[in-house]
This record gives sequence, C-alpha cells and structure tokens, in this order.
Amino acid sequence: MSIPATHASWSIQHPLKPDFANLTLGSRPTPKPTGKQVLIRVKAVSLNARDCQIASGTYPAPIQVEANIVPGSDAAGDVVAVGDEVTRVKLGDRVMPIFAQSFLHGDHDPDYQKQGLGGGIDGVLAEYFICDESGLVHIPESLNYVEASTLVVAALTSWHSLYAHPGAVLLPGETVLVLGTGGVSIFAAQIALAAGCKVIATSSSDEKLARAKALGVQGGVNYRTHKEWHEEVLKLNGGRGVDHVIEVGGKGTLQRSIRSTRPGGNVWIIGYMSDYKEAEEEKVEFAKEILYTQAVVRGVVCGSRDMFEAMNRAVEATKLKPVVDKVFKWEDTIEAYRYLDSGKHFGKVCIELA
Repeated sequence: MSIPATHASWSIQHPLKPDFANLTLGSRPTPKPTGKQVLIRVKAVSLNARDCQIASGTYPAPIQVEANIVPGSDAAGDVVAVGDEVTRVKLGDRVMPIFAQSFLHGDHDPDYQKQGLGGGIDGVLAEYFICDESGLVHIPESLNYVEASTLVVAALTSWHSLYAHPGAVLLPGETVLVLGTGGVSIFAAQIALAAGCKVIATSSSDEKLARAKALGVQGGVNYRTHKEWHEEVLKLNGGRGVDHVIEVGGKGTLQRSIRSTRPGGNVWIIGYMSDYKEAEEEKVEFAKEILYTQAVVRGVVCGSRDMFEAMNRAVEATKLKPVVDKVFKWEDTIEAYRYLDSGKHFGKVCIELA
C-alpha cells in the first residue's frame, strides 16, 4: 500500500480542559521506520479513564503532559512498513502496541510510567503509529480491530491482578467482586467467569446490573440502594467474604472493599474514580481495617508484554469477546471522550478509523 507523507492525528493542547475542547485534529509527517522500528496503520482505538484524566489535567501519575502530545494508549492495526532489522513481526501482521513500551517482563519499574503511551510519550490517536518491534504483540485471531483495541490496558490490568501474583492466582470456584461496569471491571468479570469463578458486581444502575447478569455474573448490588454494600456482597456469597476485589473506586469505596473480603482475600487497587466525585468524607483507620479483616491490599498497574501474550492465548482459547458499548467515528473523537467521562458506558468505548 502507498504510505502518505503526512497523516491525520489528534493532539492535546494546553491549557488542559475538562470539556476536552483542547483536543485538536491536525496533520503530522508520517515517520519512516529504520532498524527495529515498525510503522502501524491504526484501525481502531479504545479509550480509558486515564485518557480523560490526562486531557483534562486531573491525572495524578508523576508525568509531565507536554503540549501537542498525541493522546491514547490502546490501539490495533496493521504493520505497513518495517526497519531492516525487524524480526518479530512482518508486513500485514495485525498488532497492538503495549502500554509501557519498555515493560517487557519482570517487575514493574516506576520509570515505566514515562513510557506510557498518550501521557509520557506520543500515543495512538493518529492514522499511523511507530514504535520498536519489542513494543508490539499480535492480535488474537478471533478478534476484530475494535475488539482487539480494548485489550491493551483494561483487559491486561485485570489479567495482571488475577493471574500475575504468585500465591494469589485466581482459582476455579473462587468469588470475585468487581466494582462498577466499566472496561476493567467487565473484563475482570469475563476473565473470572471463564476460569469457573463466581462473580458479583456493584453498580448505581439496575439496568447495568441486569446487563452484567446477562454476561453470566451471578450477583449484583446497587450501591445507591445499599450504602453498606459490602454487607449485601457477603449475603450474596453465603456470609463468606470474597477471594478477590477489583477495586476501581479509591477513597470512596476502599473501606467497603476491604470489608467484603475473606481473611487473606485480595483487594486489587486499580483506580480511584470516586476521588473525582463529591463524596462524604469519612475518617477511616485503614491499618485496623486491614489488620482485622486480614485482607491483602495491592496496587496494580497495566501488565508487561509477557503478560499480554499470555492473556492473548487465554482470550483465543476461551473465545472471550470484549464488551464494546459504543463505537465512534474518527471525527467524533471529542464526543467519545465526553461519553466515556459521563459514566454512561457499559464496557468499552472505541473509535474506529476509516
């Protein structure tokens, strides 16, 4: 195929704005890969809460968001050009960039945040994206581009929580509590169900809980109806605490997440969405909460390339299909951001390129 000299790309302008009006569409030179570099024609992009936080100036991670940076971290596309030293992929391969381009295996280094796509370095909301061959994985054959684009952060962070910590790996028959019905939580539910586990979900919407149950989730709790929702979780699990909690709420939910676990159960802290909402301030003595519940509380970030490839094998083996709530056109990217930020979505919000 012919590769154009320039291509369309979204960028983040300063000042950062909560209505995302600082996202602008422009043109950039199309890079030519050399050495181990690979050029990708982007076919689809998936958005995360992080993308909204970065563009609006509320992202708490220790990175400096430069003006004119390309946003977005999750994409799927085709290899259209390669450098003369590339061996991991070939022309025509369907691929996805990994989130932190240097996190290939082993323990996570805090400096990897600086290589996080769409924040520390240019991201994927562009017609073309270039990276080192080491920063790519192949798309599972059973998924299309839109579905594949959802795996990069949401699915892999869930996988990292449930399958990457020795001594705390998800086992058949265990119970997993997922908070909310956004991308990470729905993927965690799907992964747990595929492993033969029981899943309980929380939401402020009975309609969303019904949708979750249609996926196979066995129990649901409306946290607006039940302020002490952890008590309802225990009832749904026969009075026993759950084995794993996918904790995405932050200060507004962490105490109840801890109280939802069995002794030695795991609370995987992935996000802090309630930190951005008006909530009652409660003085919580977390040392006592953790001590007397014996919960294991851990922070989890997006996984490595090795984890990504292991997860993709599981996706292929189980024929897991990502839940895509809505797909926006390329020119409607700002509306996609606003829709995600509204919290109306169930699962993932994506952008498809022509």
